[in-house]
Amino acid sequence: MVSPGLLAFAVALAGMSIASYTDVQKREVPNKISFGLIAAMIILRAIYALQENNLFYLWLSLGIGAAFFGMGLLFFYAQQWGGADVKLLAVLGIGFATIYPEFRPILPVSWPFFITILMNFFFIAVAYSIVYSLILAVSNKRVFPDFKASLNRYELLFGILLMITIFILGRYEKILYALLAAPVFWFLTKFLRSVDKNCMYKKTKVDKLVEFDVPEHDIKSGKKIIVNSKDPNGITLEQIAQLKKYVRAGKLKNEFNVKWGIPLIPVFPITLVASLYFGDIYFALVRWIVFGRIIF
Repeated sequence: MVSPGLLAFAVALAGMSIASYTDVQKREVPNKISFGLIAAMIILRAIYALQENNLFYLWLSLGIGAAFFGMGLLFFYAQQWGGADVKLLAVLGIGFATIYPEFRPILPVSWPFFITILMNFFFIAVAYSIVYSLILAVSNKRVFPDFKASLNRYELLFGILLMITIFILGRYEKILYALLAAPVFWFLTKFLRSVDKNCMYKKTKVDKLVEFDVPEHDIKSGKKIIVNSKDPNGITLEQIAQLKKYVRAGKLKNEFNVKWGIPLIPVFPITLVASLYFGDIYFALVRWIVFGRIIF
């Protein structure tokens, strides 16, 4: 008989992999996948709790899942995430608030496992976004000139001098490498803004609009606002139907700038595998910086 832990891993990995494919291909994830995974994780957690004769595992999972969902909503209302991202973060929280005994990660897990999941997720998401942004920047000739123009010569000179100083001092104290985060984060923020400005919006026809698309600007007909660009829920199906009527009547041009965004869903299955089999990746790097080695 397959244990609830292995079954939870298999179901979550399969569901998130399918969601990743639809996110990359269609920029949307069907609700039946997200809600199906949430239901499956609750059921498997309940089975595990009954097997262990300890309902604490179920209540903890539901609590962590709700906390993860709430955290995801903050990113959703800041227009950084889509609805599927919020639901899949809840899936990780419910399904893996604690680690199943079948899994023994290589790296030490010295914190509650849901913190390992969360820290690994954000670490992998940042690395994934940087790589994805670099690929977009290489294919778009406007990004690097725009990034260069956003930096004044004093910022550039100060950043270079600071990094050189840190590298020199880092020969004697590895902890000083952590200070690299300051100039790197500063330049990275400006670079990502240039990528967002030049690569993250696409022109599309009204027939290609889908629910939850976020327009770059308010969509208006005269003074009437049909779609508010600040609405985190994006364009609704009713608004799409309304836009089609306006386009057919010649009241709107059949061309809309909508936010494209980086498909974040692939980060979820990567995080799941990394956490269960490798452990605390983020904290392992911190230990390496502080102590010069990974402590097992």
